[in-house]
Order: sequence, then structure tokens, then C-alpha cells
Amino acid sequence: MTTTFALWLRKIKMEGLTDVASFSTKLQNTLIQYHNIEEDKWRVAKKTKDVTVWRKPSEEFNGYLYKAQGVVDDIVNNVIDHIRPGPWRLDWDRLMTSLDILEHFEENCCVMRYTTAGQLLNIISPREFVDFSYTVGYEEGLLSCDDSLYISFSHSSPHFVWSLVDAAVGRQLKMSPPFPESVSVNRVSLDWSETRPEFVRGYNHPCGWFCVPLKDNPSQSLLTGYIQTDLRGMIPQSAVDTAMASTLTNFYGDLRKALRKA
Repeated sequence: MTTTFALWLRKIKMEGLTDVASFSTKLQNTLIQYHNIEEDKWRVAKKTKDVTVWRKPSEEFNGYLYKAQGVVDDIVNNVIDHIRPGPWRLDWDRLMTSLDILEHFEENCCVMRYTTAGQLLNIISPREFVDFSYTVGYEEGLLSCDDSLYISFSHSSPHFVWSLVDAAVGRQLKMSPPFPESVSVNRVSLDWSETRPEFVRGYNHPCGWFCVPLKDNPSQSLLTGYIQTDLRGMIPQSAVDTAMASTLTNFYGDLRKALRKA
């Protein structure tokens, strides 16, 4: 990327978050770029029998961009319902201790505040994040290389409305659930003035989860995540690396258990 998302975000902070659509599209396209990074750019950070975590130096901060991937035994619709901001997330994600929706935008995105538990015997103390979150769907076949067709939908209202935008011709259509074949949940942290002294304010550079059905078994989904979190504070880099890799593998395990119970 010639210009990092962080540099672009500084301009937004100066002008204020007035163009939510532009902000959402920029976030979405940044995640698509991550999804198209060549395989030889990644180095394995942790591997289990059903999840692999890679990492590479981040272009956004002095840390790493992590990639996680594994197969989940459920359809895309159910997987996304558990991942996106909402009450289900707190039921199964062991790391997340609270989640509040602070602001809604145009029925297709929101600002959320959430807190995480301490990790590694509290070497990493509880964190708080305030993120802009945006969920977008893709028709099958467009996820990996073609970003001219976008489908945005509300994850902050029980009445979902989909807006399909064909960038090539500028058309907009409306459609209702069920979700499209492929979906991603994207987020990035914002500078939020209100702070709470019991938490260290962490910062998520562009992060996201891509979920697509397996071609040979649509009842299973391939879930791929891109995470680059600045935990801040005086934490040894080795502790950060251990925590990030373990958090991502645990995420898949907790999600699978929740989906089996659903």
C-alpha cells in the first residue's frame, strides 16, 4: 500500500468522521488488500490441527499483522451472526468482557466499545477498545480479487437492509436477508475522548474476518482473520506475540463450541 490506513485516518480525525460511506469503503478495501497478500509474505506464528496463524510486519505500526485461518462446521450466516457486534459475541468469546454499541451510522455500521480480560497471568492487563465496525458481504467469486461489487448491511438493527453497490456502473439495489455467500466483518479503532482508569486503551489498526462457504461442502465455512492490535503499555514483544497467537487459536475453539450449542 502506498499510503497506510493510519495516514489516511489522521486526515479523517482532523476533519471529523462526516463521510461514513467513504470511511467504510476505505476500511473495506484495506482488508481486501490484506486478503490478497501473497502467501510467501507470511511466516507461521502458530499452528494447531485445525487453525494456522501467520504474521508479517505491519505497515500501520511497529508491530505485526496477523492472519488466522481455519474451517468452521457451520454456514456463513451463522458464523457471522456470532462474530459481528451483538449480544451473542459476549456469550462465547472468553476474551471479551463487555460490549456496548455507542453510535449507529446509516444502518450499516456502528461504533462499539468493548473490554478484554487480562492475559498471561495479567502481564497484559485488561484492555478497552473503541472501534468503528462495518460488515460487508460479497457474492461468491468476488472475494479474493474483485472489489468492484460491494454489499453492505446493518449489523446494529434487528431489521437488516442490504445495499448492493456496483462500482463499475454506479447502480444501487436493495435486498433482504439471507446473507450473501461471502461476508467480512471489518473494524478499526477510533480516538474516543472518554476513558476509564481501570483499563488501558488499546488500538486496533484495520482488522477483519472473511467468511466463505467451502465449495465442496457449503455447510462448512472457511474463516480467515486479519488482526493488527496495538496493546500499548510496557509489554515485552515476546508476550505480545504469544498472546496474539494464542488468542486467535482460542477464538476458533470458542466459536466452534458456541456454534455446536446454537
